[in-house]
Amino acid sequence: MTAQPEITFRDKFPKVAKYDIACEVEGLLCCDRSGQPVNLYDEVVQRLPDRTARFCHKEFLHPMLELVTSPHPTAPELRKQLRQFESDTTSVLSPLGANVRWVGALDNAVLTREMIRDYNRTQVTLERVGPMVPRLATFGLHLHVGVDFGALIGVLKALNKLVPFFTALSANSPRMSCLNYQAASHRFPFWAYGMPTSGWPHQWRDWDHLESHVADLARLGLASSPKDLHWMVRPTRFGTVELRCCDMPPSLDMAAEIAALYQAVVIMSARNPGWLDAILVAALQADISASTTFGAAAVLSSVTGERKALVEAFADIKRPLGGVLDEIKARELVDRLHRRVAARTELPTPTWRPPVPVASPARATRDLVVSSASIAASWLVAMGVASSGW
Repeated sequence: MTAQPEITFRDKFPKVAKYDIACEVEGLLCCDRSGQPVNLYDEVVQRLPDRTARFCHKEFLHPMLELVTSPHPTAPELRKQLRQFESDTTSVLSPLGANVRWVGALDNAVLTREMIRDYNRTQVTLERVGPMVPRLATFGLHLHVGVDFGALIGVLKALNKLVPFFTALSANSPRMSCLNYQAASHRFPFWAYGMPTSGWPHQWRDWDHLESHVADLARLGLASSPKDLHWMVRPTRFGTVELRCCDMPPSLDMAAEIAALYQAVVIMSARNPGWLDAILVAALQADISASTTFGAAAVLSSVTGERKALVEAFADIKRPLGGVLDEIKARELVDRLHRRVAARTELPTPTWRPPVPVASPARATRDLVVSSASIAASWLVAMGVASSGW
């Protein structure tokens, strides 16, 4: 019998300084004239100054530009790095007649073989995902905060309850592969339900419970490293707790604002794991259906235990975070984010509030996943991979 890899986390904490914030941002490289994706990643990174190029990472798609920031004590410092990245990439892209679009999914184009980067993890990913491959053309904001190992289980439990909140807050993929199902986030359903290693993890009792589950995934050949655990909230090999549910928001400034709120939430959850007890685990499925369908216009469970519009639930979350926001110099950024949410809620567009209300948001969310099989059928034949057993 082949020995299965052991996936461990205990030796990773602490690695990043306690409560430092970092993020991964993913953008789509597009042609100025046509608006279509262009495979410029390698050329762009070669032209970037080292202060930015060394933080860029190759991803699944050639047109994807990803930056992984360094850890920072506060979100305002993180924002400085993001703004430097934006300035540097704009200077490089302008002469090439291209730009970076900050969006949650490949919206106005269909995934082609030429867009897929041929590197070590690609084949493994394709084999695991199978006919869901077109759903991989997504772009997210991943947030990392360093925490002590002893606090991690409590933090994971608390953060799971805020996945619908952060999903609604960042929803920015109203189209995918030229299709529109009147949902605010087409990206979330794939990463929540598309693979056995995606979605929400259990409400872990303790570390033994978590590691037993991860060992089962490894034994079944579903995961070989912490990177294969595509949970919406997960511990990482970097010694951080990572939030993965967010679409890439429309701007890097908004990304920094979401990071500021997330950092405050993690700190509060480490110090007081029970501060979200009023949000019932049983209500999370209804909450995520609303978040995915309506985005900033969603009605969700609030920290008060009531169901409220997102902008009101945001206000409820800010109140207990007041002292933490001042401590990490994040109040201004979080207040600005709150104003953005209020403005988006008022937009009279199908993106945020479908003109014909969906009778069952849960069914609408499920249909996004089911429909991907038909989207993928012709794509697999065209790619010449239909015979590989997918």
